Amino acid sequence: MKKIIAAIAALIGLILTALTIVASRSKNRPSHRPIGSTVSQPARNAVEVAESPGFSPAAAQALSNVSISRGRAVTLATIALTVLVIGSAAALAGVYMEAQKQSWSTAASMTKGNPARGRDAIALYGCGSCHTIPGVRSADALVGPPLDRIGSRAFVGGVVRNTPDNLITWIQNPPALDEKTAMPNLGVTPTDARDIAAYLYTLR
Repeated sequence: MKKIIAAIAALIGLILTALTIVASRSKNRPSHRPIGSTVSQPARNAVEVAESPGFSPAAAQALSNVSISRGRAVTLATIALTVLVIGSAAALAGVYMEAQKQSWSTAASMTKGNPARGRDAIALYGCGSCHTIPGVRSADALVGPPLDRIGSRAFVGGVVRNTPDNLITWIQNPPALDEKTAMPNLGVTPTDARDIAAYLYTLR
């Protein structure tokens, strides 16, 4: 999940950089328009060239068209890049949402619990007073270990293998698996334990 978010941020950053470069080049083009003049730069260029010795009106018109075409090209490039930013962000957001949906579905299947209810139960039992838990409001304590990516860890509490049954048991009664653990028995119900385990398994 973090890799998807990083990819979205990187792509948007690259596109915004390109937009900045295009805008900067357009802004920094030399201009000879006098202060207070209401005549456009392409028109002034045409007049100046037309009045120059050795240049025909046709040549002046051609140069004016080049100036106008350049301005249009910059505008079209800016519009195209803006559309690309919006489209890419929408597409990557869709990929992120689909990945999250799949992650939650897998976690629910593993534990027979409900990840959304589990997130609420984590707040209800005050797990955030000891742990940092991504996605749970105010769960940023440092008493116990952070629970980010716990779904990918090999062990639970450092003593038993990370399986759904072991994680559920640990949530319900940690001292039953490790009598020396500092994590107390909070009286978590079997249903809440399954839901909490389901949410924790979304953290990979």
